[in-house]
Amino acid sequence: MNKHLCPSCGEPLITVWQKLWLGPLRKIECKNCGATVTVPMLKGLLVIGIGSLTPWVFGFLAFSVVPKPASAVVFVASFLSGFILGSVLFFWFYNRYVPLVIKRVG
Repeated sequence: MNKHLCPSCGEPLITVWQKLWLGPLRKIECKNCGATVTVPMLKGLLVIGIGSLTPWVFGFLAFSVVPKPASAVVFVASFLSGFILGSVLFFWFYNRYVPLVIKRVG
């Protein structure tokens, strides 16, 4: 799995999944150089705020394109598929566009 590089020393630091749990209030220390790394406060909170709505919006959009009348199973499946697609897009966007920054050099 690809690892995000430390902004201080350039060595592999955290995986994609670890970065999803690294918000603006959490920090991680680079084992190589000792720098404390996090994500920027404003950009991180903005993306998390928008990203928390994205799966729901995609779910309701997928739900709204189902032709009426349809069974409840079709409605639930369409909502879940839109919700999952929105979640995956949010995860990709967060990992791609929210950078790692140095909080404190070790």
